[in-house]
Amino acid sequence: MKMLFKLIKGAIVAGSLLFNSASEVLSEEVEFKIRKGDGYVEMIEVEDHGFYLTFSSGVLFPSEDTYVYQHSSGRRYKDDITSGFSGEMGIGYKYNDYLRSELSYQLDSIHINTENSATPLVSYASIHSLFINSSYFFGNIEFTKMTPYIGAGLGISLMDTNCACRGKEDLSSGLAYQFKGGISYPFNKKIETFGEVTYRNLEETVINGWTTQPIKRTIFSVGIRYKL
Repeated sequence: MKMLFKLIKGAIVAGSLLFNSASEVLSEEVEFKIRKGDGYVEMIEVEDHGFYLTFSSGVLFPSEDTYVYQHSSGRRYKDDITSGFSGEMGIGYKYNDYLRSELSYQLDSIHINTENSATPLVSYASIHSLFINSSYFFGNIEFTKMTPYIGAGLGISLMDTNCACRGKEDLSSGLAYQFKGGISYPFNKKIETFGEVTYRNLEETVINGWTTQPIKRTIFSVGIRYKL
């Protein structure tokens, strides 16, 4: 009788462990496909890869407190930079759980305080950028679905200003680069949200003889990615 009781107890414990293990596997939403062979059937985990869309917006803060521009004749002006808006949209490709690439467009709007300037030249600048980015995703944080990642990108930027350049062209372009890091959280198989911090820099540019200093800014943003 005692032996029968021990067997029943052992069966209950084993069943409980098996149920918990199955629940953990199902909760991870792992997708499998069936491969048939000669005399066997095998279940293979489907790799999570493919194209996705990405959208984000946030606030940017200049890394420099002043905006300096100097004319080829030697004249030099300096104004204060204030915070602004940053938005991004793009298309990416997920190779596996760790590596991704993106082609993205960014718009940064920077305000320049000219209240203390005797001869204000520029009061705002809109920077349009096209970047190619690569990101590396680490494993999930323990007991959560959150995944930290880092990335870097190289691109070209077009800066549009209200430059008081006597009616001449107020556009300039230059090389740009960025570094970023963030945390991603998947809601389901299609949608994931993320928060990230980006350091972005536009090298010095020239607007009708005026050379502007590199525009460095730090951006805090949130966004979503949608798998196609």
